[in-house]
Amino acid sequence: MHPSNARAFAATIPGGRVLGIACSAIAPEGRVLVDVSPHWGVAQGDHRALSAAAIALPPKRLAGTSALIGAVGHRNFYHWMYDVLPRIGLLREAGFAEPDHWIVANPGIPIAFELLERAGIPHDRVCLMRRGSHVECERLLVTSAPGEICQPVPRSARFVRETLNGAGGSSGRAETRLLYVPRRGRRKIANEEVLRPILARAGFVEIAMEGLTLDKQVEAFHGASVVVAPHGAGLSHLPHAATQATVLELFPPQYSNASFFMLAGACGFRYGALRGEMVNPCARSEPSADDFVIDPDLLTEAIELVIAG
Repeated sequence: MHPSNARAFAATIPGGRVLGIACSAIAPEGRVLVDVSPHWGVAQGDHRALSAAAIALPPKRLAGTSALIGAVGHRNFYHWMYDVLPRIGLLREAGFAEPDHWIVANPGIPIAFELLERAGIPHDRVCLMRRGSHVECERLLVTSAPGEICQPVPRSARFVRETLNGAGGSSGRAETRLLYVPRRGRRKIANEEVLRPILARAGFVEIAMEGLTLDKQVEAFHGASVVVAPHGAGLSHLPHAATQATVLELFPPQYSNASFFMLAGACGFRYGALRGEMVNPCARSEPSADDFVIDPDLLTEAIELVIAG
């Protein structure tokens, strides 16, 4: 059992195996350990290693100690930050010595390798799992998930803050900074030019995350007392905002996602959301990808309430 949370745990599995890009953990007797290798949006009883036919090559043997840190959403920055990286913290807090190998799904985002390095894991100690990969470990270290998927807990937010905090100093700086984080890809705000003067008059600084280094992204959030942003991966940096910050998240009209509501709660922040309107009401597209517009009057009112506290 993990010392800081009765629901979290870390354990050693002598002779444990890991199978496939889903990083399914398997005990020596062939039992699938679904609680240490969960899948996003899949019930434990429907775990892929139980419900799908798989033909595995003979395992590659890894000497020494190997740690499994998972595969949940391995192509998604938010999941890397809160469903993968915090498992490193669970192992270290439980008192395990640093393993010889760290097992993780082959990432779909290049920044994953930088995140691992920032967590103190050099590239030459990473064992990447791909489709058909199969490893047998002399000793396999496993952990529970850090929390429910898409529901970060305070411990995970703290681990991310401490791991990436080297760029910009303390997240609890007393200065007041108002930050607006736009999006440059899908799900961007179509009438942003109308909203910019409103944000500027209120004192917001606009910083887009696209094209910035990881350090610059983290630095942008340091000390921010209010963060306004459309739903997107940039909000993953919320743990670096000021103590007791406020988050105002902007959503398309037909899409909801509680990920950053949960993250704000894990950070102890106030949270509000504002839903926009479709750019073209007759168009049919993916609700989570739609560009949308925000009513300027509603944004003005919401900012006044947020700043007033």
